[in-house]
Amino acid sequence: MYPEIDTLPEEKRDSCPWSCAHDKSGSHLIICMCYGNTLEETIESVLRLANKHGLICYNPQGPHVYIPVQLQRDRFQVSSIRVGFDSAVNDFIRFVVEQGYPPTLLWTTQQDVVLWRRRFFVRWSDPVERSQQAEEDFENGLARGFGVALDGRGKVDSITISRVFVPEDDLDAQYRQIPLTGFKMSVAVDPRPFVLVKTVALWWLLEQVGSSAQSAWD
Repeated sequence: MYPEIDTLPEEKRDSCPWSCAHDKSGSHLIICMCYGNTLEETIESVLRLANKHGLICYNPQGPHVYIPVQLQRDRFQVSSIRVGFDSAVNDFIRFVVEQGYPPTLLWTTQQDVVLWRRRFFVRWSDPVERSQQAEEDFENGLARGFGVALDGRGKVDSITISRVFVPEDDLDAQYRQIPLTGFKMSVAVDPRPFVLVKTVALWWLLEQVGSSAQSAWD
């Protein structure tokens, strides 16, 4: 974070990553960065420092919130070895069982979850089709070169509500500690309650009255 721009001589300010002086107190630090070739490197440095010291970062341009590892609610395990989907799923099942989750997986996306009256509802559909879609997402994610995460987000009826998460970019992968050539496995330490919805009519109604369940994933 140093030197700050207002401590530099005039001739060196053009190479400074900060656009103005920091706003700081004992409980916050606001920094403004210059756009340019060094912006991405500067952001990565700030996020690494924040993660090291257990600080939460907020980027209003995203908007994005970056939570340090020690404050995250997930238990996780990382494999830097690239494997196929079936092998990864077998490892994931062993992992979730060790964490007290059921061995049966239901692969879902954000579009399969609705929030209504503080409860999360999950749409039921053909598990084979869900698994095929999850495999496609897994392989596509690895092909992008940013790694993949297999997440267990909750439990319902002896089923682990699962997802394949593909990071947006290299920075997103670094922050979430996803290896670029492998995959990360995680489960929520405090899983949210889910309700399984097996009828088309009920799911249609919930889509009308409920809202997006972004928080069920992040």
